Amino acid sequence: MLLKLVEADLITVSHAEKVARKINQVNPEINDRILQDFLDKLSRDI
Repeated sequence: MLLKLVEADLITVSHAEKVARKINQVNPEINDRILQDFLDKLSRDI
């Protein structure tokens, strides 16, 4: 969902990264590998 919001220019890449990092901190199911995969995808959309 965050990627779609960035693609639609509804949030910035920076904001999406901050949200993803916070989710990683509070949700143990979103491990570091999943976070890094997301950040890689996010960087490709820039």
